[in-house]
Amino acid sequence: MDEIKSDDIIPKIGPEFEIEVELYDAYMKYAKVTGFGTRKLAAHKDPVTGNILDMSFCCCKEGFRTTNNQGVTVKNPRPEIRCGCKAMMKVNCRCGGKFCIVKFIAEHNHELCDLEKSYMFRCFRQMSNIQQTQVDAAQSCGLPPKKIIDVMAKEVGGIQHLGFTHIDLKNYLRTKRTLEIKQDDSGSVLQYLQMMISEDPHFYYAIQLDVEDLITNIFWTDGGMIQDFGHFGDVVCFDTTYRKHRDGSPIALFVGVNHHKQTNVFGAALLYDETIETFECLFAAFKDAMMGKRPKTILTDQDQAMSAALASKWPSTYIAYHVVAVYTHKIFALFNEELRKAFESKIESEDELEIVKSLNSQRWTKHAKNGMTGGCDEGVIVDEKSKKKQRYKELCNSFMQLALKAIESEDGYTYASDCLLKMGNNIDGMAGKANNVTVEANKVGDVASVATNDNANESQIRGLKPKGNVTYQSSKRPENALEHAIRKKRKPKATKSGLEQASTREESEWTTTLINDEYWNLTYTALDPPIKCKQRNPILKLAHSVLALQIVEVFSRITEPKSQGGSQAVLYGVGLSDDDLKKPQIGISSVWYEGNTCNMHLLKLAEAVKEGVTEAGMVGFRFNTIGVSDAISMGTRGMCYSLQSRDLIADSIETVMSAQWYDGNISIPGCDKNMPGTIMAMGRLNRPSIMVYGGTIKPGHFQGHMYDIISAFQVYGEYVSGSISDEERVNVLRNSCPGAGACGGMYTANTMASAIEAMGMSLPYSSSTPAEDPLKLDECRLAGKYLLDLIKMDLKPQDIITARSLRNAMVIVMALGGSTNAVLHLIAIAKSVGVELTLNDFQKVSDAVPFLADLKPSGKYVMEDVHKIGGTPAIIRFLLEQGFLDGDCITVTGQTLAENAKLYPSLPENQQIIRPLSNPIKETGHLQVLYGNLAPEGSVAKITGKEGLYFSGPALVFEGEESMIAALAENSSSFKGKVIIIRGEGPKGGPGMPEMLTPTSAIMGAGLGKEVALLTDGRFSGGSHGYVVGHICPEAQEGGPIGLVENGDVITIDIEKKRMDVDLTEAELNERRKKWTPPPYRATKGVLYKYIKNVQSASNGCVTDEYFFLNKPPAPVLVRFSPVDFYHVVRFHGCCLANSVKVYSKEQSSNLV
Repeated sequence: MDEIKSDDIIPKIGPEFEIEVELYDAYMKYAKVTGFGTRKLAAHKDPVTGNILDMSFCCCKEGFRTTNNQGVTVKNPRPEIRCGCKAMMKVNCRCGGKFCIVKFIAEHNHELCDLEKSYMFRCFRQMSNIQQTQVDAAQSCGLPPKKIIDVMAKEVGGIQHLGFTHIDLKNYLRTKRTLEIKQDDSGSVLQYLQMMISEDPHFYYAIQLDVEDLITNIFWTDGGMIQDFGHFGDVVCFDTTYRKHRDGSPIALFVGVNHHKQTNVFGAALLYDETIETFECLFAAFKDAMMGKRPKTILTDQDQAMSAALASKWPSTYIAYHVVAVYTHKIFALFNEELRKAFESKIESEDELEIVKSLNSQRWTKHAKNGMTGGCDEGVIVDEKSKKKQRYKELCNSFMQLALKAIESEDGYTYASDCLLKMGNNIDGMAGKANNVTVEANKVGDVASVATNDNANESQIRGLKPKGNVTYQSSKRPENALEHAIRKKRKPKATKSGLEQASTREESEWTTTLINDEYWNLTYTALDPPIKCKQRNPILKLAHSVLALQIVEVFSRITEPKSQGGSQAVLYGVGLSDDDLKKPQIGISSVWYEGNTCNMHLLKLAEAVKEGVTEAGMVGFRFNTIGVSDAISMGTRGMCYSLQSRDLIADSIETVMSAQWYDGNISIPGCDKNMPGTIMAMGRLNRPSIMVYGGTIKPGHFQGHMYDIISAFQVYGEYVSGSISDEERVNVLRNSCPGAGACGGMYTANTMASAIEAMGMSLPYSSSTPAEDPLKLDECRLAGKYLLDLIKMDLKPQDIITARSLRNAMVIVMALGGSTNAVLHLIAIAKSVGVELTLNDFQKVSDAVPFLADLKPSGKYVMEDVHKIGGTPAIIRFLLEQGFLDGDCITVTGQTLAENAKLYPSLPENQQIIRPLSNPIKETGHLQVLYGNLAPEGSVAKITGKEGLYFSGPALVFEGEESMIAALAENSSSFKGKVIIIRGEGPKGGPGMPEMLTPTSAIMGAGLGKEVALLTDGRFSGGSHGYVVGHICPEAQEGGPIGLVENGDVITIDIEKKRMDVDLTEAELNERRKKWTPPPYRATKGVLYKYIKNVQSASNGCVTDEYFFLNKPPAPVLVRFSPVDFYHVVRFHGCCLANSVKVYSKEQSSNLV
């Protein structure tokens, strides 16, 4: 044994160690090699600081066994183990905080153990966490303990290397079973929570442990609750008096009320106690589960622990206290004696003392809690005193009203107390002045001002288990609830020793009479599953009174009236059941057709949308509408049908939705005109709706180059100029569109998708997720759940699409360098919801917002690259942080734009796609509105900054794009320095205002991008770039100045002055106008002829209907709410609510209805 030991192992007096644990480990190592066991003998701590002063470690055979049964014969006595061994080591703490050995005794009075058997000492035997896991796994497979230890010992080369013995294994298995039994409900709850996490990735829980690793507090919530909190969580009722677990632990709930007066549970907790520490951890867990969002107002108990925790964790949250938790404690202490004196002076009865005793706080509290205005025991007030009994009823009712006023704020509380003191003996005055109390909301902050006890923890449950160092553990928070499908709420599954399931109580209704006739009576119904209670809960009843809003229910026109038998017969015929007829019916409109990469996959997406609608508990009906491929029709007369298809899409969706009486709409567009068409239909219908963008295409690759649809157009110019061969041209065409999806750059489709997402009519990431990405299918399935929320909230397109949200759409268009088509489409969308939007509004935004995105067609990146850096939500968050966007606009998620953005990451620091404000592509927007004698009613220029801000040259006039393409192919050099004019392509002249992508692409391909300017009364594709000005109004067909220009006229374009002029005097223009005759329409029948007769100018969005509700104020919204003015809980009707809500009296409301 001495040969094994070395001088490095033997402890020495003098060396210093940082912590005492290092010394103990060294002594353990020495003991194992020497052959004896160790244990800690004693330790002394500083009584003030608690720091260790000295410690002693000794041999395991130190001392002698103590016995209390001397003289008693034991049949099988245990062998004597301890023999008074003096071997030990003492450690002291020095002034510097370090530890050193001050005493060491190495001699033992017993035989030492061999090294091979040292592992059997108890101090060296320990099962690691990995070994415990292996044991648990082996036991779950049915292996007996002996087999388990044999297998584990074999793996490590013998039991001496295992670190524990078979006795330790048996002890561990017994301990495990004992702990499971001891934990009882807590163990089952943990097992249930872990099971929920494995089944539902959005389930969240947090536990609090004490120093013994025993569970003290548990908090949990699920994805549905998180979603509900996002919609209705501005005001939360936190209740610890809901009910208690059978061991006495409070079951605490975070609840709210939706707009249908239904209870929403946001989270639940099983608490060990109600101290400041517990509440702080609980509020921190709740905030973490809700992704950092806190309620704006909390309705809760009044005590110092609660107030201190709220002030610490949610300092900006307003607080209101439960009346039932306040008035008994405070108000009765103030007026009970005065009330007694008043009755003594007014009641003449032999039972006077009994009557006064019956009016004590406890009885009065019981009556007030139950909402009673009478109902005293018959023996208390006799029949002949019915007048005094009635007075008592009135007092109860009046004081209840005064208590409701008192809960609104601290000031109101103080004022109510003063009123009670001043009332004194004037009983009649108490009821008379109850309605005159005026209060404001109380903001948490001053703990002392709301405290009722000196010691916070003493005001709670007595005899609580003291806590030491507390650790906090929580499950992983859901990544985000908007990107993945929200799971259905699950009822807790009952287990043999699980949490006692709350039993179902009978359905009952409670009516709360509010303070005056200006408010309606509100009805409380039973709590929704999974949480129910056995008895009436006055706190939840009061929460309903404070928070509930009433929205008029929209009944189905065709599924309920008995007179609609034909309608119902057809619905039965398509496979609906009686239950289905009671569900919301959703129209799923898809712009699917096979002949276009933008649309060919939309049928599959429509199937996923229907699945999501069905999962949400609704009935979905798919129907189709038409579409036009701009890429196929570009450069041909087929392009005349492109813009008019936008209005035809809107008309067809409006037709089906209106005729079928669908409750909501989900539209799935793919190509350029699809998106504004679907949004226009939603605006006209004004039913809950969501747009799901079909997604962008991925770029093509060939021989190290990246191509897209614009490459296919520009390659013609390169071929004409002789830059490439015909074989190279064909190779580009074959690799430009590798799959499904809309054109990949910031062209019209992606421009409108981004604008609509910023506007709030599509879910986050909708515009940037590629068409073939699996996340696009997830978005489709998720749409149904969000649409159900919109229906419940009665949140409609005209609530979302406002002047402010349209400005957000314009901002995103400017920042990303979007298409000029956005001007047409946003004006048309604005008209569909009755909002006035003009060209000047675009110019104001363009002057304020820089051009930041290095995206095609003017840049080098595509939409898939945007998806890789965080997608459109990251860009929206960036623009919100820079102050360009209005974050208070409501969206289809039920959240505001800013609340949505908080859920998503910011742009990566090393990304190159979105420029910083210090280095923009252009300091102002790329879209410029120009006026002048060539465009009296305006025009739209697309100036990215590369073309310059001024261009002047002679006009080169073409009557249509075909003649221009032919001339370019014949002699491209003759175009240099010219201002090319393509006219007769306006809304009526085209007809249909075709896009000039083929001419602009040919110009760029021929290398003339910086040599010429192109003007037209037609449109430009989102893929067009160069010095281009379109949308010139009036158009040539209507006698606009562009129709009077002749070859050689000098035209000047000055971007800084916002003007575009032809070098002609007004007299010269008038002279030419006299000679001008309108050309014949190019269509004399069919859909194009109808379009010519109905379409308006480009400056008016080229709309074909008459939806002009300009400057019309929103109609008053009839809402019913409680006296407490929790205005911020109201989200429906968006930002116009503050100006449109009006409260009517009962009589006025009846007249309105």
